[in-house]
Amino acid sequence: MPAEANPPVVVGIDGSAAALVALDWAAAEAAAAGWPLRLVNAYEEAPLVPVMVAKTAHEAAEDILREAREHLAARGHLDVSTVARHGFPWRVLLHEAAGARMLVVGREGAGRLTELVLGSTSLACATHAKVPVVVVPETWRPEATDQRVIVVGIDGSPRCQAAIDYAFATASRWKARLVAVVGVHPHPGPATSPAVDPSDGSQAAGMLADRLSGLRATFADVEVTEVIASGQPADVL
Repeated sequence: MPAEANPPVVVGIDGSAAALVALDWAAAEAAAAGWPLRLVNAYEEAPLVPVMVAKTAHEAAEDILREAREHLAARGHLDVSTVARHGFPWRVLLHEAAGARMLVVGREGAGRLTELVLGSTSLACATHAKVPVVVVPETWRPEATDQRVIVVGIDGSPRCQAAIDYAFATASRWKARLVAVVGVHPHPGPATSPAVDPSDGSQAAGMLADRLSGLRATFADVEVTEVIASGQPADVL
């Protein structure tokens, strides 16, 4: 699809409480930056309701989106568009998020093993999207303080550079503190990045300093804390 002059923040909406929490996060982010919102609902089949009051799946999706728009309007967010499309949710969301500022989805409280075994929309989006993906837990609430902190994981591989760039740019826009983290584990598994020997703390420190030096100069307004911690990277983060 053609590039948009002011790309939107795309939010997955399915009528759940988790999706509304994600919507609140996305709306606040979009409003602060002057970005539009695009709400997307993907439907797969018609709801099981009595024939006399049956709605098509598309009509049910439009109802969900209308309620989400009303939820936003009550909070003063008016620059909103909606899309209802048939298809697998993650495929629809990835299509609609092409060229967007970011894709925002909700996540309910499932454990890591459950998500890896069963799969989830949020996991699929985070794995395959070409834009930044924000997965908002259902327990998220607006911060009670103006102090914001961004944590970015760094492993020294080329694939982490986009995350570092995004973290610095967002920290500058939010006026947030940035915490750059490397997880060092004495017994790395087969999936460990070969870019850094995870048992060598001094090598990790050198890699971290090298990765951050150029961006520290570009974003001199961002306060950066470097952390090298022992443990599996996911647990450390």
